[in-house]
Amino acid sequence: MQIGEWLGFVIDTISMSFQISEKKVSKLKGLLESAIQARCSTFRELARIAGSIISVALAVGPISRLLISQMYLAIKTRSSWDSTIHFSPSLLQELKFWYCNIDCFNGCYIRPPLATHTVVFSNAIDVAFGGFSASLDGTVVRGMWEAEDTGQSSTFRELKAIYYVLLSYVAQLRHKRVKIFTDNQVAARIVAIGSSKIHLQAVALDIFNL
Repeated sequence: MQIGEWLGFVIDTISMSFQISEKKVSKLKGLLESAIQARCSTFRELARIAGSIISVALAVGPISRLLISQMYLAIKTRSSWDSTIHFSPSLLQELKFWYCNIDCFNGCYIRPPLATHTVVFSNAIDVAFGGFSASLDGTVVRGMWEAEDTGQSSTFRELKAIYYVLLSYVAQLRHKRVKIFTDNQVAARIVAIGSSKIHLQAVALDIFNL
C-alpha cells in the first residue's frame, strides 16, 4: 500500500504521513460550525466534538491535547449530559481555533523527527529567569520577575521563563526547529499537552502562539 484510507485516516507510505480524510474533516467542521454559531450546546454535543478532535491525534499531533483543555474543563461542570452549556469566551475561542485551523494542521509525519536547528536552555528561580543558546550568538537572556509573578508556583515561573527566553530570541528562531531544555518536567509536559489549570494553560498557549 502506498496511499490508502483506514478508519477515517489517509495513510501515505510515500510521504510517510497520516492525514484526516476529507469526509472526516467535513464532519468535524460541521459540528464545530453549528456549536460556534449557536454559542451553546449540550454537554453531550461538546463531548462529541472533543472526542472527535482527540480521535484525529495521529494526523494533527500533540496539538490535539494542547488545545482542548477548555472543552474538558467545561465538560467536568456538567450536571447532566443533556443540559445546555453557554460557551465562555475562552471555550468559544478554542472551538474557533479548530474550525479555522484543522485544515492547516492536517497531516502528521510518521518518520523520525527532523534534526533540531537550535537548542535553547531556560531556567527560573524565585526572583529571576535566564536562558542561553550556544547555537545562536551566545547572548545570555536574563530578567527579573514582576511582583505578580514572584508569588506564583515554580512551574508557572518555569513556563514563563521558557516564554520570555523564546521571545528574546524570536527573530533568530524564525523558521527553525527548536528544542527547549528546562529542569522542570511538569513545565515540559504542559508545553506539550497543556494544563487543566487556567493560568498555566494560558502560558502554554502563549508559547504555542509564539
